[in-house]
Amino acid sequence: MAPNRRLSDKHKEALRKTYPELRALPATWQFFIDDKDEVNYYIDAEKRKVKTRDHPRLGKLPEHWVFMVMEEKKDIGYIRLGYFNKKTKEELREDPRNTPKSLQKVRKAAETTDGLEIAAALRRSTRREPIELMKRQPIGHKNIRSKYEIMHVIDDGGGGIGAMNGGVFVVRIKGHTRLSVEKRDVTYTVSDGLDLGYKETEMLHRLKHGSLSFYTAGFIDRNLGVGSVYVEFCDRGSMDDVFDKYNKRNIWARENNKPLNRVAEGFLWHILIGLVDAMAYFANGRSYVDPNVLDTEPADNWIPVVHRDIKPDNVLFRSRDTLGSQKYPYCVVSDFGLATDDVDSDHPKADRYHVEGYQCGTATYYAPELCWHPYPMPGKKEQAQKFADGNRHTNKSDVWAVGACVYNLAIAKAPRIGGQARWGGSQAYAHLKFPPPKGLDTTAWIHGRASRVKELDIGGDIGYSPQLRKAIIMATEWDPDKRPQSAELVQMYKKMVREAGHHVMVPEQLPEWAFRVHDYHS
Repeated sequence: MAPNRRLSDKHKEALRKTYPELRALPATWQFFIDDKDEVNYYIDAEKRKVKTRDHPRLGKLPEHWVFMVMEEKKDIGYIRLGYFNKKTKEELREDPRNTPKSLQKVRKAAETTDGLEIAAALRRSTRREPIELMKRQPIGHKNIRSKYEIMHVIDDGGGGIGAMNGGVFVVRIKGHTRLSVEKRDVTYTVSDGLDLGYKETEMLHRLKHGSLSFYTAGFIDRNLGVGSVYVEFCDRGSMDDVFDKYNKRNIWARENNKPLNRVAEGFLWHILIGLVDAMAYFANGRSYVDPNVLDTEPADNWIPVVHRDIKPDNVLFRSRDTLGSQKYPYCVVSDFGLATDDVDSDHPKADRYHVEGYQCGTATYYAPELCWHPYPMPGKKEQAQKFADGNRHTNKSDVWAVGACVYNLAIAKAPRIGGQARWGGSQAYAHLKFPPPKGLDTTAWIHGRASRVKELDIGGDIGYSPQLRKAIIMATEWDPDKRPQSAELVQMYKKMVREAGHHVMVPEQLPEWAFRVHDYHS
């Protein structure tokens, strides 16, 4: 056994950047490796007070597990860390706290633990009051994670899914069955990570619309340097999941000369109107979908919001609360990690990077006006960092992304990107042209205006109504000056869906295979 290692600050920083276990440490905590090769944590740099092997944020490892040195090359100063089970001698790279066996133990131990208040999502399901009038739990100042149990790990925070979170988990309040999704804040430092986390939490707490993720709880504990926001759990997967199911079946159908699978038109109207109304709410603070609402006026004193990352992955579906309901699942916009108030630079809520047009979001779903023409030139720093022509994300660019999402689902056909199956790829990129010009890399291509299909027309041969065809074209109008405002679109769509005959009819059901069904209680 080696004596306690004297790691340099540079070596410690490198290890901290490499391993999520160390990256998640609060800024005031440090670590050392003891004479048993195990990682310890402490808070007082002089006297090493509060020395512990239990992580101050992530908590204690399951029984028999330690985080320790697994390999060392002294001649080059190399140390590899990992999780080790002293009893079974098993080694893991993934956090053993999140294995199915560990989560099962947590669930069993949690059955008798006191819970929190009933979540707002449950009140949403049981009380007949307008969503905008529902009271919500205030954003707390103390860590409440111990009140929840983890049912499923979506993202352990290691960067495998998204860089804008410190972990995403399906959780439930101990003693209750209603599921939520917990998104933990990225906390590289208290000043940046928690401020970003608070911004997202505050926005979710403020926004109240039936087509937006529903806030259930949240906290920012600045003493511990941790934060989480809890939103309703959507059990039917995402729009990208639905697209993937149809796309794969249509690849098989083309290979075998079988009829193509067509997404029900009523379902497409359901998504399109609901999401565009959500965009109108972002812009104006009101919903316009009610038949009795005929104007497009904004709410008083409303601060507009832009989502900045509308894409099929971020459109989720949730089962109806009434068992046996024939209505389509609820459709909601999720992931507000990039959402910001759309105000000018002199406003106290101004986001400088947004105002100055710095790129953010998912480039494949940038509206044409955000892209460089024909594409960004190599070596042009501004073109690599900012949107084209001094533009920035707007409500209209969010609307374009909504239209592109619905267009892809209606087409249900992914383009070949190269090296893919003979009949197509797997991504919802029908609004893009592939392959790129010879010699141009794909990243530069998708940031260019030349990669966009100019008119997103689903055509007349799939069997959809002329009204739906026109509705998608309107949302994805190439010129933002000619693209209608979101509230105007909702009012036009209400008339068009009536003309198409999809406003009162019993909806055409989607096949069972179309949705993913999650039940993390089982």
